[in-house]
Amino acid sequence: MPQTIVGLGFANISNYAGQVDKVDYWGGATVTSGKNWGETAVTLGSYIVGNRTIAADPNNPLFQHEYGHYLQSQSEGWGYLFTVGIPSLLDTFSDSDHDFHPVEQDANMRAYMYFNESVPGFYKSKQDMYEKYGWDFYQNPLERRWNYIEPKYRYYPYPYGRQGLYTKRGSR
Repeated sequence: MPQTIVGLGFANISNYAGQVDKVDYWGGATVTSGKNWGETAVTLGSYIVGNRTIAADPNNPLFQHEYGHYLQSQSEGWGYLFTVGIPSLLDTFSDSDHDFHPVEQDANMRAYMYFNESVPGFYKSKQDMYEKYGWDFYQNPLERRWNYIEPKYRYYPYPYGRQGLYTKRGSR
């Protein structure tokens, strides 16, 4: 996929330029952490290039969100750059609350549901969140109308008539 090639290139350029301190892997994603050109993180295909706060761990708040973008990339295939990457990048230049942009909310919800379904005991109570275990709702907010324990997820429609990933919990 084009975004994977771009991600590999960006990760390698970052490494050669001394921006990478560590490389790790989790769930099919390659995660680099380091200076990252002074930015937080970017996900291109299976490559997540992040700052020093990221770790390839479902309990890491930055990884949680960026892994959602990885899941979007897997779902969108060739269209990822146009349906997710570019709209997300353009939104960072606007005055809006970037955390609540549709593609950012979609990334958060995909990751939240994936981790709850795939990581045993990922999020069971608010106490888990306060102990830095499970989903970090402060750094990765979900749309305010969702019930965080049993969400009724509304997939944000991408261009070109894509069908939703989930219409209700657990169905495709």
